[in-house]
Amino acid sequence: MRSRFHRLVATFLIVSALVSTTAQATFVRPAVPSMSALVCTTAPKFYYINGIMAPDAETEGTEAQILAMALAAEGIGHYNEVESIYNPSEGLFLDIGRKLLAQKVAEGLSGLLSFMENAFNFMLGNSSTLTAADQTNIQNSLAAATANAVTNGLDSAAAQTLKTATDTVINQAAIGIKVVLVAHSEGNMFAQALYAETQIQGANVYNPSGFNIAQQFQVVNVATPAARADTGKYVTASQDIVINLAARALALVTGTLQPATANWDAGPNIYASDPIGHSFVKVYLNNSLNGLEGQVLTLATQAASAAQSFGQENPEGPMQIVATTGAGTASYTVTAPDGSTTTTPLGNGANMTVFKPSCSDLKEGTYSVTANIVSVQQGPVFGVDTELSVPVLNVSGTNAGNQFIDFWSSPSPISDQGTVMDIEVSKDESSGGFNEQFFIYSRQ
Repeated sequence: MRSRFHRLVATFLIVSALVSTTAQATFVRPAVPSMSALVCTTAPKFYYINGIMAPDAETEGTEAQILAMALAAEGIGHYNEVESIYNPSEGLFLDIGRKLLAQKVAEGLSGLLSFMENAFNFMLGNSSTLTAADQTNIQNSLAAATANAVTNGLDSAAAQTLKTATDTVINQAAIGIKVVLVAHSEGNMFAQALYAETQIQGANVYNPSGFNIAQQFQVVNVATPAARADTGKYVTASQDIVINLAARALALVTGTLQPATANWDAGPNIYASDPIGHSFVKVYLNNSLNGLEGQVLTLATQAASAAQSFGQENPEGPMQIVATTGAGTASYTVTAPDGSTTTTPLGNGANMTVFKPSCSDLKEGTYSVTANIVSVQQGPVFGVDTELSVPVLNVSGTNAGNQFIDFWSSPSPISDQGTVMDIEVSKDESSGGFNEQFFIYSRQ
């Protein structure tokens, strides 16, 4: 069964007994890999987290693909597709912006700015020219938004999405993949909660083994209502009405921290693309707004470079093979693709590493592991327990074989030998790392 890290623990158990020292067991390679892993990656995995005005998961998935095309056009490599983490939250920090601004877009920019100015005055208790209906709408929206914004609460759908997304990205990090989160608008509050979970030191619910994966994560905050950027990389247009008016007004009224200062002048043409200057695709990925899209992609480049790979730094390396013996001795020989060999003898009751290349040592081709096992038991039952595992991949699995055979008249000591494991290694161009496929032989 897979662990929450989706990393692979290959376990091979040989319990061998032979009728004579000349009769050898047959070890058979499976037709398909027993398990596989991706190691030593250098290209990051990008995720996109949407903000307000997100109609459905499919639409946000399309925005993620538009981001992927922009990254590709800029030459920013990434592992597989840019995936959307759909944020379905309702009533969060910027929903007041959606509820109040969207209904005013049709009135044109001047009407929208006038509405925001009066809404701001109304929320502060100052005089305004708002209609009674608008005042009621603001009061209702403010009450809902305040309750959630002050506590940074999440509704049940968003809470479950956050849990699932956190589990997903930490699983990616656990096998060595760098992760870059690109968050827009209210999605930044979502990303902030997710990022915080990745920075917890020691074992926790998402990282039960306590691996040090914090350095693998980077965040690009786009149009952020948060007071600070998670990893120092953010861009907010000065003309973004949702952030610079709605979010600031709400923060003032609720007593929360003000959004980070707008840091990019997108120019007046921004409103021709989006009347409130806030859309991720129409504004922040628009290459005609005074370099705004270029800045988003520059931050993405910086994030991809700053993220570090667990696979490169893992002290166990990308393919640590460990063996244990009981009721016998063993000798394991690993033959690398270039023909070089490493032989490790194990005494009775030993538990030790028999092979541990680094990412720089890893070669394309097949690594073959052969075993020579000798029992120390006397009859009538002869057996040797030998376990071969790959703990760096940390997936618990069932024993490949558990064969204990009774022979009532066998010479002692008995022995067994043969190929017990192959690891096929190939370069993965998308991730910059290596694919490893493990073939665990069965004893027949």
